[in-house]
Amino acid sequence: PASSSARGEAEEDAGEGAAQEEIPAPPQEPLAPFAGRCGVCGKVTEFRCSRCHAAFYCCRAHQRQAWPSHRLECTPNEHPFLYRPPEGEKRIVVATPMNHQNNAVLDAAAFHIGMAVRVKFGFPNWAGEIGTVEKVVQPHKGPDGRIKVRVGARAVAIPARELEVLDGACPPAALGTAAPVEASTSAQGSVENPLHAGDKPAVIALPAAGEAAAEVAVSSENLAVLVDMGFDEDSARRALQRHNNDVNPAANWLLQGGVEDNDQETQAGEDANFGMALFHDVEEGDGQDGTGADLSSNSSCLYSTTTIISGHRFRIETVREGHPSGVGIRLQATRLDDGQAAELVVRE
Repeated sequence: PASSSARGEAEEDAGEGAAQEEIPAPPQEPLAPFAGRCGVCGKVTEFRCSRCHAAFYCCRAHQRQAWPSHRLECTPNEHPFLYRPPEGEKRIVVATPMNHQNNAVLDAAAFHIGMAVRVKFGFPNWAGEIGTVEKVVQPHKGPDGRIKVRVGARAVAIPARELEVLDGACPPAALGTAAPVEASTSAQGSVENPLHAGDKPAVIALPAAGEAAAEVAVSSENLAVLVDMGFDEDSARRALQRHNNDVNPAANWLLQGGVEDNDQETQAGEDANFGMALFHDVEEGDGQDGTGADLSSNSSCLYSTTTIISGHRFRIETVREGHPSGVGIRLQATRLDDGQAAELVVRE
């Protein structure tokens, strides 16, 4: 009896030790489809594998670290994002000062929050014009009835005063290089700034979509390195030709999907807010640029629509804001008559 009692106490102690060692799983934030957790360190990030769009990485180093195992399950995904609209319709109530009456409530018409996500990932300089390069994620209804998302890219040259508003950290020297000029649309794919219809927009001329890169002799040694990483020979050869036989950028390009510039789908539409699509020298940014992996300072507009409420035109936007714990979305509206901000409440 004494030995059985000691054995029972030992089992109880072991059970308590196991209970103490058990660590509860962290709560799952509603990150999809805009962000996820790095497959290596678990950090919240919005950068993902551009080939399968399923694995997230906070930096290129972690993507490369995980690639030997990830490449076994990484397959191209033609429709990487799915956005399902909310069940039923949401009504938006706009409260804004009007006719000297504070907090006058205006009922908006039933309104779907269809959104175009613009993720700003650079301030490049083309021909002396400072602008932004953005990824545009535009929902559209597929043949099966589901809302799918088309991904493209756009660039806009922004006058200095507006660039300063968009990014207060932009250096003053850069702000002085953008000058408004006459708007024009050329075969080169010029794009205009749609932020203020009354201003003369700044325009940047971009290389033509069909320009072909000069033929580059491929090093057999570098080709073997890429093939050993798991890429097929044709893709590896094309990547080396594209990047002048430099293995590192060629590997990064392949890890980011290896899409030819002229295969990117255009995003130019009737709405001027979407600008013109770019076809040349645009880095997709889906990849793993560690400089933008910190979500704490990241925010972008999810443009929805301009609507008329009680005879006044309102621009209603959704704004995506990154936080260390996840991604939040809030609504805002601006009365276009006078630029007056409005308070939005979304009700079922």
